[in-house]
Amino acid sequence: MEVVEASPDLINKLPEHLLCSIISYLPTKEAIATSIFSKYWKFLWKSLSRLSLNLPQDQVLVDRILSSQVGKNIELFHMNHLPQDWSTSNNNMKRWINHLKNKKRLQGISLYCDKNNYRSFLPRSIFHGRFLQVVELKEYVLTDASPFEGCVNVKTLKLIAIHLKDKTLNDIVRNCTSLENLSLNDCSKLNIDIIHHKKLKIIEIRDIDIMKFTLVSESLTELVFEPNFCYSSKKSHIACPNLRVLRTNSKELLEWCTGLRPCRDYERYKYGIPLTEVRVLCTSLDLNNMNDNIVLNYIFRVWSHLQTLDITNQVGKTLDYESAFRLEYWFWEMKELADSFTHHLRLVRIRGFTGKEREIRLVTHMIKNACMLEKLEIQCSDGCSTQGAAATQGLLLLPRASINVSIVLNMPGD
Repeated sequence: MEVVEASPDLINKLPEHLLCSIISYLPTKEAIATSIFSKYWKFLWKSLSRLSLNLPQDQVLVDRILSSQVGKNIELFHMNHLPQDWSTSNNNMKRWINHLKNKKRLQGISLYCDKNNYRSFLPRSIFHGRFLQVVELKEYVLTDASPFEGCVNVKTLKLIAIHLKDKTLNDIVRNCTSLENLSLNDCSKLNIDIIHHKKLKIIEIRDIDIMKFTLVSESLTELVFEPNFCYSSKKSHIACPNLRVLRTNSKELLEWCTGLRPCRDYERYKYGIPLTEVRVLCTSLDLNNMNDNIVLNYIFRVWSHLQTLDITNQVGKTLDYESAFRLEYWFWEMKELADSFTHHLRLVRIRGFTGKEREIRLVTHMIKNACMLEKLEIQCSDGCSTQGAAATQGLLLLPRASINVSIVLNMPGD
């Protein structure tokens, strides 16, 4: 009879602090349940660095958990709760957070409110803490910025599905003087007005209806701008001279910031040229649309330091006959060599490639002229025709301006 040797117990050989870190990513109730594994695991849960709890199910456990924690630092306190949990007579939520801030050196708070049709009145300065650096709120109604008064140490603020007014958002940003990372996702309709914040480095705006967008910052290095509703550039101002990374689905933003859509109102440029130093651009364009090709040409010409270009091709928005005009047919062949091609462009990635005429001519222009290109990656669409696939394969045979370029074709089914 063959004897099967037991595999070595590697997990129990891990250092205690590493095991505590691993189980900290479990919901706290499940992390406590690991105490039944062995004597070695019995008290590991008392040194969790992250707490994730649900109310009202975990109401009885919370005080026991907080009083049992022996670790010096709590990295994150996450709580799913109902709106009325802030309105109980003893206000347990406020008591728990203050306990963690004062005793456990709390670094991050994440609060998810199950319903936002009931207003939860957050206490004044509840997010003020010596060690608190991260605040994340979801499904809240914020009537004013009082919960953020004195939040001079908060560096990351994430607001998800939050209902608030323009003034409230602006007051929150002004209160958080050390803020470096601001994320707004699926919030109410807003006019965003952020001017001369000294520390702000990253702004992420997704799935929001924006009518006016004012952003003036010398410290900003990364902008993610993917609103639901196309904002009005006539009412907006953008000046971020040190912006390096731009991720956007707004063609209007690209047109304005590259000068393709000029403005006669010089007052809009009183803070300087909108963007000048973009190194990384991730965007969505229809490469079979002539207007989008013109936008891309302006990008190459104006953003002369562009190093990485990531395009998602919006397949199916242009009819085949739109590419038949003779004056457009040689569009890329007639263009002068841009400085970005000569000195900086190193990585190009195109998703949803179909191998149609305009797409092929664009990529041909890149291969023949981008002297510093190191990698060209093309991910073909599942709807790519046999003819389009053959034309795409033909790109491998073109003479290359860069001797170091690697061309990677990901065909359907690969």
